[in-house]
Amino acid sequence: MTKKKGIFDIQIEQPLIQVRKREVKRNDVAIGQALSVILKQLEVSGCKIFN
Repeated sequence: MTKKKGIFDIQIEQPLIQVRKREVKRNDVAIGQALSVILKQLEVSGCKIFN
């Protein structure tokens, strides 16, 4: 019987995913406000589904 060598074993010194240490500023919009904007855009473009 032969001993299998780990030819596919690798050593990783750094993590694969870089972690952000500082918080990212976001300009979030509430779901209700986003839906009202979408409905206004549909109305202005002439969509008559909601009328």
